[in-house]
Amino acid sequence: LIPDPPHEATTPPVDAIRVEDLAKDREAIKRAVDFYFTPQPAKPRQPSTMFLVHPNVDTETLLAHAYESLASASAMASNFANELSGLQ
Repeated sequence: LIPDPPHEATTPPVDAIRVEDLAKDREAIKRAVDFYFTPQPAKPRQPSTMFLVHPNVDTETLLAHAYESLASASAMASNFANELSGLQ
């Protein structure tokens, strides 16, 4: 026997569907706003250790070392240039 009217409707009410859709829309909007407008935390910068200078070395020593390195490079370039001939 089927009661008249049935005890429960098999489909949810329209208002419940609308509330559920609005909640899903809000969640999607929040995810999109968080993704595009919330800045990511900055990663800490790791300095390269290739040219790391000891912090206790004085400026005069660093300048003297740079001068000697450039003088050596200049001497090598000059020696190489003397070996060239013609349009090389």
